[in-house]
Amino acid sequence: MAPGATGNRLNAGNATFRAGGTNYASLSRTDSGHYQLAGATEPLPAALSFDLAVSGAFPSLTDLSVATGTALRLADTVDPDAITTETAFAWDPGEAGSAVILIGSGGGTAFSCLANDATGTFAFPEATRQELAAAGFAGGKLDVVGRITSTQATSGSSLLMINALRLTDPRNE
Repeated sequence: MAPGATGNRLNAGNATFRAGGTNYASLSRTDSGHYQLAGATEPLPAALSFDLAVSGAFPSLTDLSVATGTALRLADTVDPDAITTETAFAWDPGEAGSAVILIGSGGGTAFSCLANDATGTFAFPEATRQELAAAGFAGGKLDVVGRITSTQATSGSSLLMINALRLTDPRNE
């Protein structure tokens, strides 16, 4: 939730996800004012919807369809155990507005990249290649890949954003 006019995060009230018409999970408000789906370790179901009860600070929403994405599958041309600064990353493209995260390491250096999912490709920019080389990265591996999908809903002047991150081991697609 974005900070309110006073700089405090808004309390959005009770937020529930449903799958197949039954309650799947509830979001918990943290001490910092964020909401999180605690304890979810399994992939989110494809047919997920969201309900937000009236809280007074945020309008209610009912049966909002939530984009949960699919597991990222790298193209066969990408070897997750042989990543260099010249690697041409490729995957089955996702929906417009979603993003891909690539996290890897090698030679005592770690990297993370955020790419446009809809293009299905990514390469390190030249400046990044130089920075990785200067840091001692001669080659390494992808440790994890992921797909981030976002659902937005507007009610009056309020905007709700729900982001889903689906992480995958690039070796066990």
